[in-house]
Amino acid sequence: MAKRKKASGMKKGGPFEREMATELSYWWTDGERDDTIWRTQGSGGRAKTRSKTGLETKYQYGDLSPTDPIAIPLFDYFLFECKRGYTKDIDVLSILDNLPTRRPTIILDWWLEAIIDKKLGNRKEIMLLIKRDAHQTVVTISRTLFSKLELIGGAYSYPYIECRYFKYDLVFCIFSDFFTYFSPEDLKLLS
Repeated sequence: MAKRKKASGMKKGGPFEREMATELSYWWTDGERDDTIWRTQGSGGRAKTRSKTGLETKYQYGDLSPTDPIAIPLFDYFLFECKRGYTKDIDVLSILDNLPTRRPTIILDWWLEAIIDKKLGNRKEIMLLIKRDAHQTVVTISRTLFSKLELIGGAYSYPYIECRYFKYDLVFCIFSDFFTYFSPEDLKLLS
């Protein structure tokens, strides 16, 4: 029997999740630790399987989870989804091109999946982290959350794109800009 090749998304997804876990750990601990957040078992698959039988698996929804109690407040608030390596249907022009046909793009698929996991995981908000090949990582959040953050931290002074995506109002920001603007203290105010 011939060996099957792993899907390219699988090869890229794991390293990207580890990178995001490390970056968020450093951000959460003000540069002191890289080990407070890590990849969720099976990228949340275990939690989904258990939920089908009515069992809960705390902090196992989404792609990232806390590995230290100090990161729990972050995961009480956010469900993190990490997507890496996709090149089609994840730019704003693709979103606009598809709106007249009402054909959803992959971003909407990811967002709809995250909404389900957010509810199952009892989280307040979604943070979708997207990295295309040879591009910067982009944070995608709801417009509602973005507005709350601006009430706390003032007007967002970095470039961002806002898009009504079917019935969802989403905001797209560069990861490094967003996490310069948004601080762990802001999360305490949000909560």
